[in-house]
Amino acid sequence: ITYNVRTEGGEIFPVHGVSKGYHALTHHNNDPKNLDELAKVDEINMGFWAGFLDRLKSIQDADGRPLLDRTMLGYSGGMGMDHSRDQLPTAFFGGKALGVKHQTHLQLPEKTPLATLWHTMADRMGVQIDSLQDSKGPIRELVG
Repeated sequence: ITYNVRTEGGEIFPVHGVSKGYHALTHHNNDPKNLDELAKVDEINMGFWAGFLDRLKSIQDADGRPLLDRTMLGYSGGMGMDHSRDQLPTAFFGGKALGVKHQTHLQLPEKTPLATLWHTMADRMGVQIDSLQDSKGPIRELVG
């Protein structure tokens, strides 16, 4: 399942002091006001995300494990600075019962495509695929 927490154009939150849509704010030109508003929108979105994770942790499946242990979630942007496909900050949650070994921080080699994480998730779900976009295969540090 893919869930987009925001639209590229919308999300104006005047009650929180945000006067522009998300996409406009990402073209901030290092303007302090735009950067501050962008941080506020990110904080709002992360608050929703944290609530979702807490809910998954609170629901027990049939064997008493948190639903989060049988669920995998990736939180990432679609592009990096200046529309690059590199250095995308990404957080990965769940999957402990699916053989995912979490680490505090994992620095992957330069130019590792984000599709590699999606490939890893498919692998843990038992979906056998030869390739996925520009992935080089599952991230062994997370599963091996």
